[in-house]
Amino acid sequence: MPYAELLMKPMLSPEDGKAFDEGYADAITKSLAGTPDLRKKTAELLESSAASVTSAELKRYLMLNAFALSIRSSISAKEREAKALALLPLLTERTLPVMQARADALNDLQDRAASSPSNTFYDLYLTSHVRLTKARVQTGYPKEALDSLKKARDAARSYTKKPQVRTDELNEAAAWCDRANQATTLAPKYQEMLKANPTDSVANAMMATLHLSLYGNLEKAAIFAANSDRPDMKQLTAALKSNPPRTLSKDPARHAEQVLLIGQALIEVAKATSSSQMFDRYSIACFAGDRVAQVLDDGAMPQAKILEAKMLLASAKEIIDKSAIKRGEDLPKWLGGGDNGVPAAASKTITCLADVFRDLPKELQPTTIGWTPGQFQQINDWFAKNLVKQSFNASVYADRLDSPRDGPDGKAYVPFICRFKYTQLANSLFVLTYIEVQASPAMAARAIKLNHEAMIRMSGTITSVDLAPWSSSSSGPTEVRLTIGLVPNEGN
Repeated sequence: MPYAELLMKPMLSPEDGKAFDEGYADAITKSLAGTPDLRKKTAELLESSAASVTSAELKRYLMLNAFALSIRSSISAKEREAKALALLPLLTERTLPVMQARADALNDLQDRAASSPSNTFYDLYLTSHVRLTKARVQTGYPKEALDSLKKARDAARSYTKKPQVRTDELNEAAAWCDRANQATTLAPKYQEMLKANPTDSVANAMMATLHLSLYGNLEKAAIFAANSDRPDMKQLTAALKSNPPRTLSKDPARHAEQVLLIGQALIEVAKATSSSQMFDRYSIACFAGDRVAQVLDDGAMPQAKILEAKMLLASAKEIIDKSAIKRGEDLPKWLGGGDNGVPAAASKTITCLADVFRDLPKELQPTTIGWTPGQFQQINDWFAKNLVKQSFNASVYADRLDSPRDGPDGKAYVPFICRFKYTQLANSLFVLTYIEVQASPAMAARAIKLNHEAMIRMSGTITSVDLAPWSSSSSGPTEVRLTIGLVPNEGN
C-alpha cells in the first residue's frame, strides 16, 4: 500500500464520525459563535464525554475539540499547558491527521517552553515536526513539509546540547524535502521526454525510482518500470506482475514469500540506482527492509526462506550504511534500533534508587521542591526510553501481595509489592518507591511466608517506571511516588 494510503487514514471511523456529528457537532458550532464562557462549558462537556466513551478514536477526537474550544475560552497559560500535555499520549498514531494534531499541540506549548527551556521538550517538539515533514512529503505536500522542517530546525537551535539522534533525524527530514523539491523541479523535463518518447528507458526508470523512493507506490512504479530496459526494472516488473500488491495472498506464509520476492527486486533496484542518487538508494532500501522485517518479526516467514530474508536485510543495511543518511529516532530493530525505534539503550542494571535518577537530563534532575506537572510526563517518557527492559538487581523490603491479575500474555500473576527505603532526594523532596513484581503462584506462595518488611534480594527485567505526585503542602515536605514494574528472574 502506498505511503499516502497508510498515512491519510481518517481520525474517525464512519461509525464514530456519525456518533460525533449527532452528539456533539451542533453544540460545538453554537459555542464557537457564543461567549468564551459557553466555549469553556462546552469544552468541559466534551472532556466529560471523552472519559466515558469506549472508542479510543472518538475519545481522542473529543479531547482535541475540547482543547480547541479551551484555547478560545481564554483559559490561563498554565491550564492550557496541562491540557496540551494531557493530549500528547493520545496523539501517537502514525497518520497525517494525528501527526498534525500532535505538532499543533506542541506548537501551543512552545511559548512556555521558551521561557523555561527543556531539552526533553525540544526532543518531543523536534521529533514531532520531523515525522510530520516526512509524512507530508510521502503524501504529496512538499511545500507544507518545508514549513514543518523549518519548525524542527528552529527547535534544534534551542538545545543546550543537541543529541546526535536529533541531528540524524533532522538531516533525514531535510533529505526527504530536498529530494521532493528536486523531483518537482525536474518533473517537466521528464514529462516532455515521455511525451516525445513514451518508451524512453531513462525517463521511465527515473519515474519508477521516484514513485518508489518518495511515495512507496509499487503500482505506479510498475507502470514506468515496464518501459525501462534496465535488468533491475525488468525484475521488478516481473515480481509485481506475478504478485500484484493489492491482491497478495491472505495465507501468512505465502504472503511472507511474496513480500520477500518483491523486496528482493527492490534491493536490486536500489543497487542499480546511480550512486549520485544517494537518497533514492537509501529510501528504496529502507522501503524493502521495513516490509521484509515486518513479516519476519511476525513469524510468518517459512523456515526455508528465513535465511534469504536475513540476507536481504543485510544487503539493505549495507546500502543504507553507505549513505550519509540516518533514521534517528525511527531506527528499526533490523538497523540496530530498540523496540521504541530509538537506538538500543546502553545496558544498565538498577541496583538502588539513585540509579533510577542518575542519568536524567540536567533540566529534569530533582530540585528542593520537586517537579512541575509537565516535567512528570517528560521524566516518564525518559524512563520509558531508558529504563524499560533494563535489569533490576537490588535489596528491597517485602510489603504485601495484591489480588491476582492477567498479564499482557494472558497468564495470571500475583502482584508482589516490595519497597525501597523512604528516601530523601533533596531538602524538602522525598520519594516512596514501590516495586510491583509479577510473581508466579509458586513465588507468591513463598512470598506470603515472609515477614512484613523482610529484606530480600530481587532481580528481573523492568517493564514500566512511573513517577507521580503524592503529597505536598506549603509548610511540609513534598512527596512523590515511584512505581517500578518487574518481571522476576527465575530463582528469586
